[in-house]
Amino acid sequence: MYEPRNRIACRTCALVVAGSLAGQTLLAGGSYTPLASLSTARQESASAVLRGQVYVMGGLVSGRTALRSMERYDDLKNRWDFVADMPASRDHHGAAVVRERLYVIGGYAADFQAKNTVFEYDPINDTWRSRAPLPSARGALSIVAVDDRVYAIGGVSAGGAATRTVFIYDPVADQWTRGADMPTAREHLTAAAVGTDIYVIGGRVGSARASNERYDTLNNAWHVMRPMPTARSAMATATFDGKIYVMGGEIPRLFAINEVYDPASDTWSTSAPMPVPRHGLGAVAVSDGIMLPGGGTIQGLRPTAFVDIFRPFQLGDLNCDGAFNGGDIDPFFLALGDPAAYLARFPSCDINNADMNRDGMVNGGDIDPFFTCLGGGNCP
Repeated sequence: MYEPRNRIACRTCALVVAGSLAGQTLLAGGSYTPLASLSTARQESASAVLRGQVYVMGGLVSGRTALRSMERYDDLKNRWDFVADMPASRDHHGAAVVRERLYVIGGYAADFQAKNTVFEYDPINDTWRSRAPLPSARGALSIVAVDDRVYAIGGVSAGGAATRTVFIYDPVADQWTRGADMPTAREHLTAAAVGTDIYVIGGRVGSARASNERYDTLNNAWHVMRPMPTARSAMATATFDGKIYVMGGEIPRLFAINEVYDPASDTWSTSAPMPVPRHGLGAVAVSDGIMLPGGGTIQGLRPTAFVDIFRPFQLGDLNCDGAFNGGDIDPFFLALGDPAAYLARFPSCDINNADMNRDGMVNGGDIDPFFTCLGGGNCP
């Protein structure tokens, strides 16, 4: 079970020794580590974290077959286990968690006909039930939870048109209300929450879009933000440490790119690209990084069971407590002087966090930048 984001624990990290074991790929900005493959290859699926465990549900296995199945990741054993099937097969749907319940909303059933269904999953009893349907059917939409509400944004209507709509679901009342329309109609879009704001990014209406629009859930208002550098759709997106990572995607080609949006400064940067480019997958933030299960490995349909986890570098944090402070000094010098001993002592940490001058090496050249940054000076 994954621990809360501010805890040290990360059992999947124990499978990795930076740069040497478990096929870890180290790149500027972060590292990717393969995990156990899904039991079933799938794309256009949805993913969520529920009670500390990652679930992946639905998706396409072929052009004519969508899945009802749902898999749960066991991070102690590094394997995927099937749990109760959804009431119906779905692809191009969305998922979110509120009050320890998982909600699967909208989508298609391998027919490109938008659905209005809402399914609620109870993890204690491993059961599903139907809830109040969407006011209007949607496929290829984005679903985000904020403050015990579920927001269904954009997507394709029953008539096949890209939409601007926002529907807001209250699970306690089992009722939907309408929010303000977003400025740009889109489908195959992605969205992530930071605090009480939702950032809706990319997508397509024929061609791919770079749009980045912020929805203020408190005031039911939209704001146009700095667009994504690379227009694309069907990306994997998650919020990690206050930043939004937008990974992969398609249209006009398959993408490996990983672009990072910082809402605090309204700026974009580029991080480590995906070693296995994909689209049509749901990224989920866990305690130590962003898990990327399944997806399509070509533009169009070719589902994969491949799963990896992206861990952004957190420069200077050598004891993996989530902060850069005096407690990192001894681990820093251990990483410089005896990398093997460092990896043995801190198996859940990334030794590349000691690369303070970002030259791709951990050596004496990192000492001055380490102490400059620690002392409050300019950090890399």
